[in-house]
Amino acid sequence: MKKTLSLKTIKGHEYYYLSFHRGGKVISTYLGKVSSLKFKKYLLSLTSESGALPLEKAKRQNFKAGAPVITVEGGYLIYTYKNGIREYRDSKNKVLKVVVEHD
Repeated sequence: MKKTLSLKTIKGHEYYYLSFHRGGKVISTYLGKVSSLKFKKYLLSLTSESGALPLEKAKRQNFKAGAPVITVEGGYLIYTYKNGIREYRDSKNKVLKVVVEHD
């Protein structure tokens, strides 16, 4: 099942929604802010589900849309941006470390 992660900004706050097709209808599920438990569980499911999208495909899709790829590694949220910057964030979405990847 193809799912689309959307970011909406409402009154200056960012919220995530997950959309997919079911029975000919588009279903949208509210995931909340980056710091929400529901959003974090969704990210974790991407790394643990069999048949999850490969990282390279996710990078192509997200970078084309102007969004970072978010993965979970060692208990940290890793935001990877098109320019090669990786931000390591804790559970409160605080940036702990920034690494620049070189090609």
